[in-house]
Amino acid sequence: MPAEHGEHNILPHPYSAIVKGGIRSIVASIPVAASLGQAWNEYETHRTSSRIQELFENLKARLETLSSEVSDIGAALSQCLDSPELLEITTAKVRRE
Repeated sequence: MPAEHGEHNILPHPYSAIVKGGIRSIVASIPVAASLGQAWNEYETHRTSSRIQELFENLKARLETLSSEVSDIGAALSQCLDSPELLEITTAKVRRE
């Protein structure tokens, strides 16, 4: 798996989650390290949240673009007075072939 956003994954993803969970459990039992572990959890949660937010922003922009394209096509088709006739002619030619 390629590393993204500066991450260096040594273990495959399923094992990585298990190892991280084990390390967090051990760290939670040490008083000073527990606060560092909590800070790391909050950092990972924030990073995941920002990536999800970025995904939705990109998706929203793409959907707006597609909606605009569909509207443009719809407007062009409504201006074409003979489009139903052309569609019937094209369908008839395809059936003959």
